[in-house]
Amino acid sequence: MKTITISLYNRPKYTDQLLSHLKMCFGIENYNITICCEPGFPDIETMAKKFLPDQTEVIVNNTRLGCNTNIFQCLAIGFKKSDYHIHFEDDTIPGKDALLYFEWANEQYKNNLDIFTISGYVNSNNKTEHYVEPNNNIDAVSSRTWFTPWGWATWKDRFLEMKSEWDFCGQNGSWDTTINHVVRKGRKEIFPMISRIQNIGAEMGTHVPNAEWHKANHFNEYWIDSCNIYSKIFKEIN
Repeated sequence: MKTITISLYNRPKYTDQLLSHLKMCFGIENYNITICCEPGFPDIETMAKKFLPDQTEVIVNNTRLGCNTNIFQCLAIGFKKSDYHIHFEDDTIPGKDALLYFEWANEQYKNNLDIFTISGYVNSNNKTEHYVEPNNNIDAVSSRTWFTPWGWATWKDRFLEMKSEWDFCGQNGSWDTTINHVVRKGRKEIFPMISRIQNIGAEMGTHVPNAEWHKANHFNEYWIDSCNIYSKIFKEIN
């Protein structure tokens, strides 16, 4: 079974963009989708319940779990159904061929234990943070020694390692910091040379001080949907 989970909280504008982009992804009709909503935001619950209702289960948490625990809940649900799983947050919107990229990466790397995760994001604006210069290599992917939590996938055996060290309380700052610096142990992530994910989280983000900082550090002026050219087959380059 092909699975996606989505964690939502209190940003309806971002939720609407995420769901609109995900609905346009090639192959979305083949996915089982679970959306975990934090309570108290009826507009977001309504959007979630209207999204591909024949494919989607919506869970509204009884109490606010917080980002770290809500994401863990999503992954735990996903890996009950599948050995390979994709996760999105409300400010990580996928390009049209993002699911095709994730599916290709599953087949290509599932038995390569040096690959810990699959990332859909690369930064083509900020030259100080895993920067890749804008290019025309729409089918090219590479690897890096890092973990990026903005539209990503992994396998059940890797998740079991994450599960044993999960940072529910944010002791190290956030769940993804613990995965990157404690759990990953030098293993790599695969990423596309042109981003399949756009980070739109300029407002109300825990680790984003303002919109100007977000534009300088996370936003991509150039990504796959700005190219409007897509790929079904991918290849790894050094």
